[in-house]
Amino acid sequence: MYPPYRLKKKFKSYQDKLSLDGICENINSLWYLKDKIDLISDKGWEKLCLNKNPQAIFLLENNISKLSNQCWDILGSKHSHSDLFILVENNISLLPSHTWVHIASNPNPRAILLLKRNLDKLNTQGLKNLIQNEQAIDI
Repeated sequence: MYPPYRLKKKFKSYQDKLSLDGICENINSLWYLKDKIDLISDKGWEKLCLNKNPQAIFLLENNISKLSNQCWDILGSKHSHSDLFILVENNISLLPSHTWVHIASNPNPRAILLLKRNLDKLNTQGLKNLIQNEQAIDI
């Protein structure tokens, strides 16, 4: 096993061969992406939204304009790290209407509070998801 300083050096020597999309989903490689923001593809941003490292929030919130509709769906869903949900809360005006379907099935307490304040945004599928969400019983 390499010590961290040697691992970073070894990692940088292979950087031209690496897929940024793959790096976006690696919880230990966010430091590498800071200088490569403009090279991240839509697929890479989607994988970053699924990254389980809560530090991913800094890359995402500083690049809100690069997030696609699919990214918002991921951030609103139960599959994203719960700490990243604050991006959804702080950017309601940017959410596509279909993202509310994903938020309705998210058991995160913050998602439930957001739904309570925005029930009018749910379509038929969103209401079905809300009914099936065990954490949303009191809504």
